Amino acid sequence: MLRVHKFFILSSLISLLVACHDLSQSSRSETMPVPSAAELFGNPDYPGFSYGGYRGKSRETVPTKMELADDMKILSAMGVKIIRTYNTSAYPQAARLLAAIRDLKRQDPDFEMYVMLGA
Repeated sequence: MLRVHKFFILSSLISLLVACHDLSQSSRSETMPVPSAAELFGNPDYPGFSYGGYRGKSRETVPTKMELADDMKILSAMGVKIIRTYNTSAYPQAARLLAAIRDLKRQDPDFEMYVMLGA
């Protein structure tokens, strides 16, 4: 009898957790389709820009997330929707850039910027 009660309690907790699961992430991707590369490249509605956020002659000083976000706002205001970066695997700018774009998208769901990460 004790096993039946434990099973019932465990089943109830699992059901409660499943019912309370946040589906906003999956439903967001269902309502906002992400265009494919074929739809982006060569499309005049998605102009691209080669981008490097470093301000000096070397990559010793990494731009802050706020500086990168400001750059993305400027590029977006110019109509740029795709950026291409280079030398991303050995330097921390790429991670900050993606975080900055993610933050801008949270602030403004209509913000649109696609990134091609170089090697």
